[in-house]
Amino acid sequence: MRTLLALLLLFPLTMVAQEINFTVGNYTGCGVFVVDSGGNAGPYGANENLTFTVCPEAPETIVNLTWIIFNLASDGDVMTIYDGNGTDGALIGEYTLMDLQGQTTVSSGADGGCLTLVFTSVGEGGNFAFGVACGEPCYNPFVVVETGLAENPGLICPGEEITFDASATIVGENAELEEYFWEFGDDETATTTEPTVSHSYSEPGAYRVDLTVTDSNGCQNVNLADVILLVSTDPDFTGTTTDLEICLGQEVDLDGVVQGVQWDATPDANFGGALFIPDVQSECFETELTFSSFTPGQVIESPDDFESLFINFEHSYMGDLVMTLYCPNGQSLILHQQGGGGTYLGIPVDFDAQPNDPGTGFDYFWAPDATNGTWATESAGVATLPSGTYSTVGAWSNLNGCPLNGSWSLEICDIFGSDNGFIFDWAIFFDESLYPDLISFTPTFGAECDSTSWSGPSITGETDDCNTISIQPDALGVETYTFTGVNNHGCSYSTDVNVTITQGPIAAGPTVVYVCDGQAQLNAQVTNPEAGVQYTYQWTPGDFLSNPAIANPQINGLEDPSSYSVFVAPVGAPECGSSWDVDVEIPEPPLPLDDADFEACEGSTFGIDSPNQPEGWNYDYEWVNLSAVDPDAVVGTGNNLQATETGVYQLTVTMEEPWFYTAVGEVGIVFNACELGPIPNVFTPNGDQVNDRFVIEGLEFFSGTKLRVYNRWGGMVFESENYQNNWSPSASDLAEGTYYYIMEVDFRDERGVETFSGTVNIFRN
Repeated sequence: MRTLLALLLLFPLTMVAQEINFTVGNYTGCGVFVVDSGGNAGPYGANENLTFTVCPEAPETIVNLTWIIFNLASDGDVMTIYDGNGTDGALIGEYTLMDLQGQTTVSSGADGGCLTLVFTSVGEGGNFAFGVACGEPCYNPFVVVETGLAENPGLICPGEEITFDASATIVGENAELEEYFWEFGDDETATTTEPTVSHSYSEPGAYRVDLTVTDSNGCQNVNLADVILLVSTDPDFTGTTTDLEICLGQEVDLDGVVQGVQWDATPDANFGGALFIPDVQSECFETELTFSSFTPGQVIESPDDFESLFINFEHSYMGDLVMTLYCPNGQSLILHQQGGGGTYLGIPVDFDAQPNDPGTGFDYFWAPDATNGTWATESAGVATLPSGTYSTVGAWSNLNGCPLNGSWSLEICDIFGSDNGFIFDWAIFFDESLYPDLISFTPTFGAECDSTSWSGPSITGETDDCNTISIQPDALGVETYTFTGVNNHGCSYSTDVNVTITQGPIAAGPTVVYVCDGQAQLNAQVTNPEAGVQYTYQWTPGDFLSNPAIANPQINGLEDPSSYSVFVAPVGAPECGSSWDVDVEIPEPPLPLDDADFEACEGSTFGIDSPNQPEGWNYDYEWVNLSAVDPDAVVGTGNNLQATETGVYQLTVTMEEPWFYTAVGEVGIVFNACELGPIPNVFTPNGDQVNDRFVIEGLEFFSGTKLRVYNRWGGMVFESENYQNNWSPSASDLAEGTYYYIMEVDFRDERGVETFSGTVNIFRN
């Protein structure tokens, strides 16, 4: 049987038409058919014991026997083959029944190149026939192409360079691969002498890659490389946010949508063509069908995978023929093996003067479920075999495991002379469930961020799948955002969205409005109005407002402080709006007085700060000393009082239009005799609560005392603009030693500001 490793092509014979019988003796030469002792008239006989030696014709050194028929009657009938010129050569094998049926080739290997065959029979009724050829036999290479891709069909991108590697191709013994002819499926080809080649595809689609290799014996493969590449289509970004215009500060979402686009095409088909079967007994003839559109790796699993095998054929002598179907890996099915004698097939031109004129072909079918027998059995008693569906000689299960893709061949061997025939057409019909649908694929994009994503300058957030982002540009101009999708082919595609950022209306107005008798006027405006643009206004809350949907609503009946916000936007474009907030206040008298008593030094002046009046407001102030001889005498009319004597002072604040109110408060002032104590020249800041601070007695009576302390190199180590007897440096701040101080004291009397300086020592133990 033909195998994947050694698939025999028909031996290339250029022989004379010669046929000899298998008898005792020797034959030297090439280009002959050897048939059993029954010849073309009948089977071999019983109790035969024949030794037949075949040797190559010089200068050839190898002889090849190709078995056309090997159908022995019983397992007691045996063909024994030795490698050499005699039975003392190495035993090649013993064969019985149908062991050699199906174009099996046996080749010599010993010196001299001869083969010796011994046939023994116990009964009659069988047949065998083989062709003799010289030279190296042709074992078809079996191509294996690897792409480095994880799957077949392989998923790739337009422009992606793929390296095809046929290094694993299987070649017969004593042969080397010499040529690689690549067909890439896009009308481009390449011929190389090395097993690798690179190629890329510019257009999306499904491409079937095929490789024909030729070895040093001129033999070529019959199987397909069976490599399919699916080149990604450009995706559809419909649904992705298009270019848009937004306002400065506006936050918007950008949606990204990407979907693969389907690619499909009708699969190709191949049906057989005409074939002339000449009356030549020195060679067989074949015609091929090549299938390439089935799923890569798809195989025949049972006879049910076949519907039928069809042939339109004419021939004048059925008994001449051996007809065999071969699948791409060399498995075979015998359709007809002689038999039927002179029964016609179709209507042949049975006239030797016109041997090459075609007759009329009949439609014949073979099918696994045929109700008719074989051609031979159904030919009994008929001159011409009628059209119909017939059984095969071999079992359809012989083709289980055959790859669907590749070259299927129909082989016709005309064993006897005096007739010829024509095949006008032929076809293989597989069960319709095996035929692929339209070649179709749709690239897919995953749902995670490694498949889809956005990039851009002002992204403030994104969804978990990265398909939607929020943006909030902070500058005028144009910003570009890119949405990218990576599909299951590994192809990256992107689309840009240009966002134009313009300045929307800027709302403005007073920040504070004061209510008088529950009434006030709110006022909103646009600081950058655009010509021809109308704006909407909306105040919230709408309580106490005459109309919250206008720029200047009136407040009526408001009794408590409140806040309002106005939203201003162009008509029809609320996304471009902006807001302005207003506090509505009810005026209170600006009196900080709380009836507390204050102390000051004798001879100094004392000031009480009343709050500055708001812009546009006019307060009247009146100070009197209630402890004076004349408690009604006004001693001050400003918001600050310079007090000079102990007493209780009263402040009256009034305001005329528009508020009309009066407020009164009091404060007591006591003047003391204040003196500044001695300045210490040593203190011990060690945390024992004794002499831990640099303390000057009486300093609390004087405000605004400035103190600066320096080290011996003139570097300032302490400074206070209003010293409060609180300097207590830690050991990590200052080391023990002598430091220099300068202190300014404002006595607030005729002495004015005086400056004191000296040294102070810091000790810690």
